Amino acid sequence: MFEWYTIVIGLAALTSLPLLFFDLGSLKKTHRIILLILVLVAIVEYLGFYLANNGKPNIIYYNAIFVYTLPIVYLFFFLEVFKLRKANKTLQVLGLMFLLYGLVNTFFITPFQEFHSDSYIIGSLLIVGCSFYFFYSIVSKNLFLEIDLLWFPVFWVVAFLLFFYSSSILNFASVRFVTATNFELMVMMRKIINTLASIMYLVFAWSFYLPLIKNKNNIMPQELG
Repeated sequence: MFEWYTIVIGLAALTSLPLLFFDLGSLKKTHRIILLILVLVAIVEYLGFYLANNGKPNIIYYNAIFVYTLPIVYLFFFLEVFKLRKANKTLQVLGLMFLLYGLVNTFFITPFQEFHSDSYIIGSLLIVGCSFYFFYSIVSKNLFLEIDLLWFPVFWVVAFLLFFYSSSILNFASVRFVTATNFELMVMMRKIINTLASIMYLVFAWSFYLPLIKNKNNIMPQELG
């Protein structure tokens, strides 16, 4: 029997699929990136659940997807959002440096069979930093004055990215320090993080329906940064 968390993630991915057949305008590419994230997360969670139930290790898949792949895919998402060339070059350099650190960490510091908590922290900080920059740009440059942000999918995606990764950094960073004395606390924290993640992924899937419901034009700004 699958855990409720995996069921919710699968539901999020499935409910996002029909949007491929709608005209999302300039939001089409951002939706496809988010859909890719939902599919990747669903696959690795179902695979991880299956392996764990059969007594097989699954940490390498979590390292591959959650620690390294997702931060890079989120950077592609922000590359689509931030239109200025300077911002895009910065994200590309940061992404390359993150991958290089991951290679060094894997081959010389932490085996891939152990959770790469240091890399998770770095990837999370990249996502949190991009999210802060998004909201900073809105406030400092008065962007989206003509758009109702409550009906703008990108706003909700970035808001929940910021909320989730700000909350999860300490939890995942402390995985290597788990002992028998604080194991119950870690289980409780995992349930909280899973709840936050479930809400975030549902928001990812459903937020792109908002412009269709509101019958708004799906317009991405020409420049953000």
